[in-house]
Amino acid sequence: MKTILKPSNFSFIILFFSTTLIAQAPDTLWTRTYEAGVGNCVIETSDFGYVAVGSKEDSLGNIDLRIIKINSLGDSLWSKTYGDTGSDIGYSNKHTSDSGYIILGSTSSNGSGKEDVWLIKTDANGDTMLTKIFGGVSRDVGNGLEITNDGGYIIVGTTDSYGAGGEDVWLLKTDSNGIIEWTKTFGDTVDNRGKCVLQTSDTGYIIGGGSSSFGGAWVIKTDSNGDTSWTKAYKLGLGGWSKKWLKSGIETNDGYVFAGSGGGFGYIIKTDFLGDTLWTKLYKGSPSSTQAINYVISTY
Repeated sequence: MKTILKPSNFSFIILFFSTTLIAQAPDTLWTRTYEAGVGNCVIETSDFGYVAVGSKEDSLGNIDLRIIKINSLGDSLWSKTYGDTGSDIGYSNKHTSDSGYIILGSTSSNGSGKEDVWLIKTDANGDTMLTKIFGGVSRDVGNGLEITNDGGYIIVGTTDSYGAGGEDVWLLKTDSNGIIEWTKTFGDTVDNRGKCVLQTSDTGYIIGGGSSSFGGAWVIKTDSNGDTSWTKAYKLGLGGWSKKWLKSGIETNDGYVFAGSGGGFGYIIKTDFLGDTLWTKLYKGSPSSTQAINYVISTY
């Protein structure tokens, strides 16, 4: 069973699919729509339900971060909103070992800049246990989140406040309480963005994103301290770099698989452990969205 959260400018829409065959299109079992808002990520929970995060506009026109808990049939059990008078958005979430949730997003309501990375830990009912805000005087956004082997968190995003200039990939390691242990930036004076991160079997990290310097999708491999081991760029013949981002990835027994979109295509890149391409697949039309490609990658 696989689940995809489809972002929408008008409502949370969750589609539930059933199939495990990569070459076969998934069969829809049910769909649900949950009020006005935008959904960005959904996870399956230990009780066979689901938790989705995204954002919702309130009655005053402010954008609040939103989390929704649903059961296995898609019925809403509860929802929570977090935010103030600005724009607050949830981009990623994970189920924690204490049956709670860790949420990564961005906030312009609080913090020190135009937009800051926002980490929220909740209990099983979505009630806040801790929040942390990271960022400087400019725009800083968190996109990818993983729970690390030591119970802490690894966060990847994009920063305008730090680094070499323009937008840089920003990697942050925290402990289980959200206290920063170290941060790293990657990039030069033009735009580079981080979208997803994994902890690898060698205890290092691998980042997927995009780089205008290299004109395409970009992968960065680091050691356990966030220092660069190698980087690779993948142009794929899809034109300019704009929105050509790797948004999802997994480690396999012989390397890595990344999924992304750009130039009107969805794509999958299979690499070895040094990032050298073993094969690529492009998908024009359907499935061309990252959400559909994420379904394919989850069944690999």
